[in-house]
Amino acid sequence: MALKTTTKTVLAGVASALITAAPASAEAQQQHTYNMPVGYINNVKSEAHLSVLGVNLAINSVVCGIKAGFEGRNIFKDIGQCFAGATIQYTGMELGAQLNEAPGIPAAAYRATEIGTSMIQNTLKGIGPLEEVNVGFGPAYFQINTKTGKVDYSWNILPVGGLIANMALGNQLDFEKTFLYQTPVFSTAGRNKVDYGYAFGNILTYNRSKSNRADEFLSHEFIHLTQYVRLRPVEQFTETDFLKNKLHLRIGEDLVTGILQTPQIICAMLPNYDHSCRRRWWLPLEVEAYALAKKAPEKK
Repeated sequence: MALKTTTKTVLAGVASALITAAPASAEAQQQHTYNMPVGYINNVKSEAHLSVLGVNLAINSVVCGIKAGFEGRNIFKDIGQCFAGATIQYTGMELGAQLNEAPGIPAAAYRATEIGTSMIQNTLKGIGPLEEVNVGFGPAYFQINTKTGKVDYSWNILPVGGLIANMALGNQLDFEKTFLYQTPVFSTAGRNKVDYGYAFGNILTYNRSKSNRADEFLSHEFIHLTQYVRLRPVEQFTETDFLKNKLHLRIGEDLVTGILQTPQIICAMLPNYDHSCRRRWWLPLEVEAYALAKKAPEKK
């Protein structure tokens, strides 16, 4: 019975995700970047969206299945729940790539990604898929228990660093985009080697001097925000009693983001810094962001 239910969940999830990915894949056929040498992120094929979907579904389902096996839970049930969560998660990421199409899309994309991620987190904990809903805004992270109404809070270091860096550089807080995107968004005049934009966890920055393409570049950075949200389940493998209950500090998503961003950090520290060196195929977060973004920025 559990296998039959899981099969239905998986098939429904695949259908839903394919419906979301197919139109974006068609658009990706026209997506290109300026000419780069071999080994750099150049033309993004239409199959890229389906590849991102497949990897997202596979990794989440496998991790949930393994944890369920170790803890003696129903493996097929947990795989089905995580598959459903990963589908919603991916749908939010796809929506984020289209954020300049309508004012309400960024907030919907952000919260959809959070709901899908919450389902995966809850499954790993062995509780109901929507028993806890996790919502973030900048460094603040709120965990809402839908059964008891209890709200727990914690914070992350990386977004704090993003806020400090933007204020130190004199960047301006964009109140309108902050409201629409449901996350702090700053703008810069292009100083300090910023061509188009960057993301510190869920803190976004864009170059306002290139206003005719600002939404396009923010689409790319918004994908990085959803990637950061997607890493939240890692916290279950890194939290300690001291960090959780004394400091209310989360380090899981920051730790993995730091590891994945290490090549870019090294690149930025090189004497002859070149933005193009961050466009390598071996930078998984950038590859995924360029694959999902509706139009790829000419430089990163």
